[in-house]
Amino acid sequence: MAAVVNTRSSSSRELQVDYWLCCWFLVITSWLGFEYITLIQGASAAEEFLIYSKWILGVIVGILFFLIINAHVPLWLVGIWSKLIVALTTVFLVLLWIDLHLYELLRVHLGRALRVMYGGDYQVFRQSLFSINVSLPVLSLIAGLPLLAIPAGLLSVRLTSRLSALEPLVVRVRHLFAGLLVCACVQLFLQGASASIVRREIRSVEETTMPLGFSVFKTAPGAAAFGFRVTPRSEERLPSTPLLNRHFVDKKADIIVFIIESARADAITAEVTPNLDLLRKQCLPVRTAISCGNATQLGWFSLLTGNSPFRFGPTRENDRLWGSAPFKALKRLGYPIYAFASFGLDFYRLDRVAFGKNLELIDSIRDLKSFIGERDPFEADIAKIDVNVTDAVLDALPRPGKALGRCFLVFYNSTHQPYHLPSEWKGPFPDFSDRWDYLSMAKDAVQVRRMKNRYLNALHFVDSQIGRVIESLKVSGEFEKTLIAVVGDHGEEFMESGRIFHNSEVNRYQIEVPFLLKSPLRGPRTVHPNVACSMDLFPTILDAVGAHDLIEGYCDGRSLFRTEPLIAVSALANGDRDPNRFCLHNGGLKAYFRFAPADAPIWSRSKVWLEKIVHADETALALDSSKEEATLVREVFAPFARRFVVIE
Repeated sequence: MAAVVNTRSSSSRELQVDYWLCCWFLVITSWLGFEYITLIQGASAAEEFLIYSKWILGVIVGILFFLIINAHVPLWLVGIWSKLIVALTTVFLVLLWIDLHLYELLRVHLGRALRVMYGGDYQVFRQSLFSINVSLPVLSLIAGLPLLAIPAGLLSVRLTSRLSALEPLVVRVRHLFAGLLVCACVQLFLQGASASIVRREIRSVEETTMPLGFSVFKTAPGAAAFGFRVTPRSEERLPSTPLLNRHFVDKKADIIVFIIESARADAITAEVTPNLDLLRKQCLPVRTAISCGNATQLGWFSLLTGNSPFRFGPTRENDRLWGSAPFKALKRLGYPIYAFASFGLDFYRLDRVAFGKNLELIDSIRDLKSFIGERDPFEADIAKIDVNVTDAVLDALPRPGKALGRCFLVFYNSTHQPYHLPSEWKGPFPDFSDRWDYLSMAKDAVQVRRMKNRYLNALHFVDSQIGRVIESLKVSGEFEKTLIAVVGDHGEEFMESGRIFHNSEVNRYQIEVPFLLKSPLRGPRTVHPNVACSMDLFPTILDAVGAHDLIEGYCDGRSLFRTEPLIAVSALANGDRDPNRFCLHNGGLKAYFRFAPADAPIWSRSKVWLEKIVHADETALALDSSKEEATLVREVFAPFARRFVVIE
């Protein structure tokens, strides 16, 4: 937006406005605002009209504001000031366009995406880039787009200023002030209308507020509010001495836990995963299992520590809390612990969170670095490394003539986007994509289907690796004696609800995971059939080996061998910060919540807003009032969620 001061007098200021440039900016921003509005799910026509009207008024207020400033810029500075405004405006438009495509795919805005990827340190940023297969040169090119667009912006202002000069438009500053005041008043009126028309806001503030817009108004949520606090327990003051050894199992079984990246529960079928489908027939009858988070850091944390995702931030930041209670218990029972992984287990420092400050709880770690040496992770063949992981497990399994009693943690990564496959691999879905096109994926249903086929082929490949281990155990006669678990760290979505991948929502596609547990150490017992979550895995394993009370009071998770009803929790990942949204799941119903305030540390959060209650398949629950919803939360969810959070 460039405006040239033409005349100035003692009584008033007048300026010649480049109205063609102002109109062009208004058209572009209006189009981008309309594109954002079409992406908001669940909004009524009245809501969309109000949000869009506030957006347009915000743009007009911005234009008037800059014109008024121009009227007060010294004449000798007008040229430099105009070029600076044009450059900043061009950068803003390009960032808004990039943000639009990012939000279209992941329902996350640019600032939050960068915060999630960075995660507090450069190493996490590098690992995040590696996991999404975006190289540093490509990312640098994307980051440089706003700067590359500046010359185009400067050229456009030259063209529009010449067009505006053909029929000059001179405006008095006091008229601009009047217009600014009128727009601000109308926007305040619309804000009040929005609060009265919208009964409740079912989307987060991040979704309803334009990410880089001028408006600072936010609609206050009108749904039920609940008091919130994380339940205190002894882990917050972990003893410096190891857990007391009150049990010792003389006849220990080997424990093998397979952790599959981005594994969806509904993908475990005879066609996609024949080995896991066969194994499931011998496992505990868990109807629904969810990950405690929709991203790796939360999924791993809850899985390896037996704790809810609400403890992720405080535990990660306080090294006195490092060292998983389940692994302490296994070590006291005499179990050596080995980890094999095709990516770095130091992601978000989770290796130390789980295995202790000096990794004292684990006997051996072989992760990505040990398999590729000094090579750049971007050059790694993940599918080949997953084969190497399996080979390493097979080499470690045979122990002829020696007692059993070891714990193996096996992490597979081929199922993380872009879904790695050996070049010669023949999966069950031959029509799969061999490349990514992020910009068109949200609008191209065929490409999404072919990318999902690629994912299913990658899962089929990982299933074959687990099948190699199972076959080896059967050949050696140790299969029936071995406790085997298979879980996913989180799910994966392919636009089923308008999102892609994971890390953007806590819906069923991103959090429902396989939860297979074959235990030779327990006879038939009552198992809660409705719901389990990842933090329940190791408490169940410890119960199977007769040492559940070793971790009693140290874990939020519960053994599935216990008959008490369970409530599962899954949180929306927020980078290295505490989660800002979560859901509770009882196997039949899900209640979605978001924090107020969202960015405060978890221990200082005292209130949550209820967003909605739905059936497990995400279909709407017919309720007439927020009072009914509040009653349902207090009667169905709150009593059984007290093991990890209190909702009052």
